[in-house]
Amino acid sequence: MKRLVLFCLFGLLAAGLLPGNARADMGPKPSVEVAFEGISGEKAYATLLSKESPWGPYSAWDGHREADKGDAPEVWEKFVRYKDPDGFFFLQTYNECMEERPLIWGYWPPNTFKILVYFPGTDTFVASGIQERYAFESYFQCFVSQGGMLVRSSYDYGRGFAAAALRALLTLLIELAVALPFGYREKGQLLLFGITNLVTQAGLCGGLYLISYAWGPWAFWYWFVVLELAVLVVESLTYTLLIGRCSKSPQAAVRVRRYALFANLLSCGAGLVLARLTLGGF
Repeated sequence: MKRLVLFCLFGLLAAGLLPGNARADMGPKPSVEVAFEGISGEKAYATLLSKESPWGPYSAWDGHREADKGDAPEVWEKFVRYKDPDGFFFLQTYNECMEERPLIWGYWPPNTFKILVYFPGTDTFVASGIQERYAFESYFQCFVSQGGMLVRSSYDYGRGFAAAALRALLTLLIELAVALPFGYREKGQLLLFGITNLVTQAGLCGGLYLISYAWGPWAFWYWFVVLELAVLVVESLTYTLLIGRCSKSPQAAVRVRRYALFANLLSCGAGLVLARLTLGGF
């Protein structure tokens, strides 16, 4: 019991010291990545037009201040002179783009924006409709033609769900395997541990997937500690209350909290390693 209390205190301390204390400009930042199709063989430049100016460290040119025009000053000037019919702003940052080189805006991307592509060879622009950043890391596929631009989100949801499912399965196998050396071999005991783990791990891994998707890796690690602690408490209480009904041995309830603590520490460590390897998939 003492070790359980110490573990809980450690979890609470870790939760308080993780990214909740971070300053606004530290750590991973939201990003927008736009991959292009239909511009093969043509030189093109792309930018995101923002609904707001200023936006973070960026702003539209005021016509007076000295500006960093990048590697192609003539292209910068074209973007500056572009008049968007919906009043969106050029934030003075752009990149050369091609099908093998997506536009990546990795620092303070606008929440609401348009994708604008300029073709120097024909001195023409192609603009998208209004888009929204939908995740911490938002991915878009952009199909460009002379008639316009078609944009769709291209986030790889399958990879994230697969990583979450793998973590849940690994935890289930570890906790069932740990039950054996603790003397839990009866069908009812293993069924209790298995069903409880399915419920808690579905909530844990599903929740962490959604947290990472919406708020990024720092939020993931913060809630990883908090939710793992919650899972330990829920599983310990569940086993303590129900193990007597699923066991023929009167000693089964005596060691169940130690089992819950050890199994959760081991599965948490394995999940931590796996999360570091698969977090990009979240």
